[in-house]
Amino acid sequence: MDEETKKLVDELISDRQKFNDFVYTPINEAIAELKKRGNDHNLCSLVDKSLLDNIPESIKNQKSMVLFRHVATPNYEIRRFMIAADGLDELHPVIFEYTADKFTNRNYWKYSLGRLFLHKGVNKNKEQLFDTKIIIDFNESNNKPLNTIKTKWGQSLVDFHREMFLNSFKKMSHT
Repeated sequence: MDEETKKLVDELISDRQKFNDFVYTPINEAIAELKKRGNDHNLCSLVDKSLLDNIPESIKNQKSMVLFRHVATPNYEIRRFMIAADGLDELHPVIFEYTADKFTNRNYWKYSLGRLFLHKGVNKNKEQLFDTKIIIDFNESNNKPLNTIKTKWGQSLVDFHREMFLNSFKKMSHT
């Protein structure tokens, strides 16, 4: 890395606002750019040729904002995504899942699918209280596809999380 690039990286790392300004595009600018690209016939033609009609039906005929996750579950990240979607009438929220991916308890995100933190409230010091529930056998689940793992009560792990997700986000039940 040359000195100029190193200086820029150091500057971005040391100043959170500069980092955010460099990495993130304000939503209004992003929507304007999407509209501009949507009206570029050459670009649209190139995309159509490149994708060879392999566009998922859920996004084919509507402008969408997409999140990719192993399993859709109502965690804080997905709640934030859904809140952003609520404020954007122009874009339809879609979550694509990788349920055939293998489970490993070494991946924190996948591990959290089997270990739930249930919010119990706050204590007298206003600290958050959680109850932890282990819902799968971690040793038995390691290296198995997520969509084959069963909860301790025999329900598919993916179905369990989808059920929680759809109970939390009713308008997503049709996608």
